Amino acid sequence: FNCELPESLIDLNVDRNKIAEIVLGDGQRQLQRLSAQENRLTELHVSSLLSLGQLYLSGNSISRARISAGPPLQNLVLARNKIEALNDGDIHESVANGLQSVDLSSNELMKIEEDAVLQFHTLKNLDLHDNAKLQEIPVALVTLKSLERLDLTGCNSLNTIDSSLSELGFPAVRLGLREKLMQNALASVTKRAKAAERKIQRSDRLLAIREEELSSLEEMRQVQLSGEVKLRTALELTSASLKKSLAEEMTRVRSLFSEKDQILSELDAAKKQAAETVQAQRELAAVKNRLSETEAELS
Repeated sequence: FNCELPESLIDLNVDRNKIAEIVLGDGQRQLQRLSAQENRLTELHVSSLLSLGQLYLSGNSISRARISAGPPLQNLVLARNKIEALNDGDIHESVANGLQSVDLSSNELMKIEEDAVLQFHTLKNLDLHDNAKLQEIPVALVTLKSLERLDLTGCNSLNTIDSSLSELGFPAVRLGLREKLMQNALASVTKRAKAAERKIQRSDRLLAIREEELSSLEEMRQVQLSGEVKLRTALELTSASLKKSLAEEMTRVRSLFSEKDQILSELDAAKKQAAETVQAQRELAAVKNRLSETEAELS
């Protein structure tokens, strides 16, 4: 895409074409918004667009989020590309200084370097959802005091979230985490909790949970022991809330077993009734046969 455009242009939209390269010269110094989504772009060239604040490039073939010195962008959308990493220096400091929203969702991200996010001083929204290969979240996120929203939905390869991320200034429910990831996040609150969680998840013959492995989890409100649980040693929990939760869970398990016994009893009764019904049907058939034979003899 290389053509003469009016210098007064402030908004350019070339979505859904077959553009492989966009070349804009010094004449577009007033351009504030550029949208080139669903094209064939592989690189970013915006250094000459001194007024650019909004850049939308989702649905292209960009493999590296590299933006050299240029305008202080506010909104950067690079969703649905082929980006594998966000490295230190990929986004120049002059571009990152004013960023408020970055969308890297639905890429092939495997890593985000710590230093790569340190320059996002004004970032409010970081969208990383559906990056299935992403295994770690940079701890440097805790330094982003302006961050309000972090979306990690669909990042199914995440194994742990560092406990220091609890310092983020917004509720964990706004992380957009799926159930599996939330369980892993709980396992990462402390080093002792990690060890305890691994032991619980990987062993189908859990014999004991040591008190010191749980005593540091002051905010825990629920313990779930699923399956046919047979505690062989005393489980001492220092938190009253933990004791209450465990008692409620065991009561629920006993109730489920009682309900199971009742269902089995009703099933046996139903089988017996069905058998009696079959026998009655057989006897009725025999009487009908005898009646037919009698009527035949009378005729």
